[in-house]
Amino acid sequence: MSVASKESKQSAQIGLLRLLARIYLKEVDEELVSFLKEQDCLDVFGLSFSPWSAEQEDEAAVEYCRLFITPGVCVPLASAFLGGAKGGSKGEGGAVALMVPGILEQLDVSLEPKLAELPNDHLSLLFSLWALLLEEGEGGEQFKELCIEPWALAFVVRLEEEAQHPFYQGLAQVTRECLQS
Repeated sequence: MSVASKESKQSAQIGLLRLLARIYLKEVDEELVSFLKEQDCLDVFGLSFSPWSAEQEDEAAVEYCRLFITPGVCVPLASAFLGGAKGGSKGEGGAVALMVPGILEQLDVSLEPKLAELPNDHLSLLFSLWALLLEEGEGGEQFKELCIEPWALAFVVRLEEEAQHPFYQGLAQVTRECLQS
């Protein structure tokens, strides 16, 4: 693979990680659907309708809450799949959460406010950090191995089982492909 091709692939991966981080951060809204439409990837996420109606937005928001906020369904936290309290130190999920502050300090970055409100083991935050590390050129693969791989595929399997809305069914597929790349 040429250097340009490798850089292009990494740039695409960083963009995908940021997109996934945004999707796991909050409900689907008109802004996100417009962005996906501009990128010509609505079909990937099971969205072939246009324009995005208020009813469809509400359905997707309800599904987001059911999947990612309701305890026990498909909460995107390492601690939900590895054990340990959110952000705590018990279990491997807590170990993931404990790594995050040191990585932020190492990168000398502060999180945008929405990400800073999340538990340190939230998938949205972890995807954002993975993208930052890849962009910095060091530690991205090690971060993936330590903080994401131990639990994220189990999360995707649960999402595949639980998702009822086409958008979140597509999200499961895209997330799986991202993790396996």
